[in-house]
Amino acid sequence: MAKTFKKLHFHQLSVLKRTLVKKAGTASEQQFDDLEIKQVNNLFEEIINNKLNNNCIRIQQEYDPDYTTLEVIEHNDEYIFGRLGKEKDVRAFHIREGKTLISKPIDVKKDQIFEVFTYLLIDRETLIVSYLFEQSAPSILKLGELFTNLYKDDSLFGEIAAVSVEDAIPFLSQKDSIGTITYKTTLPPSDSRLWNEEVTGLDRSTYESIENLKNVEITVKLVAERNKDTFPDKGMFSQAIRKITEFGSKIKVRAKNDDEYTQEHSLINNPLTKKVNFEFNEDIQDMKLIKQDIYEKMVKVYNKNKSEVLRFCKQKY
Repeated sequence: MAKTFKKLHFHQLSVLKRTLVKKAGTASEQQFDDLEIKQVNNLFEEIINNKLNNNCIRIQQEYDPDYTTLEVIEHNDEYIFGRLGKEKDVRAFHIREGKTLISKPIDVKKDQIFEVFTYLLIDRETLIVSYLFEQSAPSILKLGELFTNLYKDDSLFGEIAAVSVEDAIPFLSQKDSIGTITYKTTLPPSDSRLWNEEVTGLDRSTYESIENLKNVEITVKLVAERNKDTFPDKGMFSQAIRKITEFGSKIKVRAKNDDEYTQEHSLINNPLTKKVNFEFNEDIQDMKLIKQDIYEKMVKVYNKNKSEVLRFCKQKY
């Protein structure tokens, strides 16, 4: 088994219906109302049954030469599992043999494109989308554009919103272990504390020879010992963090529960993500089996964290 750590992001899919509402003595105003989940699932059924070409559909804005491809790999009453892909410049990639280090170009024919992709899982009961983050892969926002492109004549618009923790202090206070805390603080250039070599690495005369300083930004990192909890008393953690927020910015905290991997969290509007160990079976070479393996792992991780994900959704169930 090969350990591969990936980050699973959670988003909420909504489809909105636009209507014009007339009010006496004023111009008509636009009003947007969410479709019911059942209605959105009916749209999914129409797309899957009538609009796919070899299980795929192109998502493309008008007059935009670039496009994203949605491939539906598996669907049932509970989930839709697929992947989003977009074209990449094949000239920036090659294949290299591990032993000889000889490289070979990737052979792409005229009617083919070289594509980077990643996987998504849609819970049909809640329309929560689990998205496996990959560098260079398409944005999950493209899933919302799919509905906008297909149904704009019906005044329907797709929308994707990240599931996020607006105030992470209570959220982090419930974690079993708090690790390293990082934040930035800004001092005026005249602050006498900056003469200290332990702060800037400069003696006073050298520091004062620097001209036209607007301010001095310092990054503070409270580094935790490996596998140690810096705040066994979570009440003290909340107190310390609230103190840091009085003068610090860009605050990040590494934390985890006992059954999780450590992740770094922003303090405000922190996207809810889960670090996942995908222990891929290297003996599996059949692409169909590989997709099934990923599907089962994504379902397992989502179901394990479903209650927490729903707790931070703006749309309540």
